[in-house]
Amino acid sequence: MKIEVLGDKKYIDTITSNDGVWVLMSGSSMYMLKAESGNALPTWMSKEEADEFKVKARLTDVSPIFAPLSTFIGVWLKSNQLQISEIVASPNYGADALSYTKEELVEKFTT
Repeated sequence: MKIEVLGDKKYIDTITSNDGVWVLMSGSSMYMLKAESGNALPTWMSKEEADEFKVKARLTDVSPIFAPLSTFIGVWLKSNQLQISEIVASPNYGADALSYTKEELVEKFTT
C-alpha cells in the first residue's frame, strides 16, 4: 500500500469519526492558499495540528475553528462563491501535503 493511500485513509477516517475538520479563520474569512485554478483550503484533523501550522507559519491573525462535515461538505465545498478548488489535508508548514480537488473530496463522502 502506498504512503499516500495510508494518509488518505487516516484523513478520511478521522474527519468522518470527528464529524468535521479544523480550518483557520480570521473573523468570517477562511485562511486559504493559492492554487492553480482558485483557492486551496487547508484543513486539519485536530485543533492541535491547526495550531501547530499557525505557529510555524507565523500567522497571528487567525484561529482554529471546527467546521462540521455538514457545513464543510454540504455548504462550503458546494459553494462557487468561495472559489475553493482544492482541499489540503492536514498540511505541515514547509512540507508537501495530500490534496484533493473539491470534486474528489465531495465524492468520497457521497459514495
